[in-house]
Amino acid sequence: MRRPRKFLSLILILLLINVIFFSVWYAFGGRDWFRNYLTDTVGKLIDAEITLGDLHISDKQIYLQDIHFATSDSLISLDVESVRVRYNLYKFIFSRFKISGVVGSIEIIKPEAHFSYRVEQKESRASSSRGEFEIPDLSGYFKRLSLVQGSISTDLAIPLKIVNMGDLYIEEKLSDINLTVRNSSVTNISLKAKTSMGGSINFEGSLDDGRIDLAEAEITSFRPLYIVHPDIRDFRSEINVSASYRVPLGAVEPVLPSP
Repeated sequence: MRRPRKFLSLILILLLINVIFFSVWYAFGGRDWFRNYLTDTVGKLIDAEITLGDLHISDKQIYLQDIHFATSDSLISLDVESVRVRYNLYKFIFSRFKISGVVGSIEIIKPEAHFSYRVEQKESRASSSRGEFEIPDLSGYFKRLSLVQGSISTDLAIPLKIVNMGDLYIEEKLSDINLTVRNSSVTNISLKAKTSMGGSINFEGSLDDGRIDLAEAEITSFRPLYIVHPDIRDFRSEINVSASYRVPLGAVEPVLPSP
């Protein structure tokens, strides 16, 4: 009889915690206080502006709405309509707070990102001396991640010598970005996007324990929105690329160089 009594006591304790939490969270303004505290604290830590329209937390999910992020130098900005993270809180508790298998799905709806960057010559020389880049194994963190109707715009300046030394300026925008990551025994990745001038990008791949097992990429009718260099007056080329890679049986996959 001891085990049923212990189990019943545990259930009652969890119910009591839920009642107290939701009373404080909704009835006494705990949600607004925590939302403001979270955005202020994280923003100060990373020197960025963060705002959050709404925040809902339950024993099954976290739901965020109207997320805005911008670095203090305005080089990176991100606006997201909503993010939903579904998880199993009781599995997390009963597994002694192990995160593996706790998160079921992550849904990111309509993220809009802007990225501006100028590559310095010192950085380009230093990049060759960086160490190897290892792909993290994502299989234990969540079962499914989906990004729907995303977009990203970039303004890049890259020092480049063709005939004369000068900055290569590139502006491009990708829209209708849809990304799906599924974790089982391997990690399967699918990415689709449209370019600003009517082209498309498609990628399918799989990772096994953080190693690339399969990768297939296709870029069709790609023309940058804007590209200029002292030696380039009118860039009219169209880029079409198709590539695939698979690790041969018994072979050791090459390590990717760091970006």
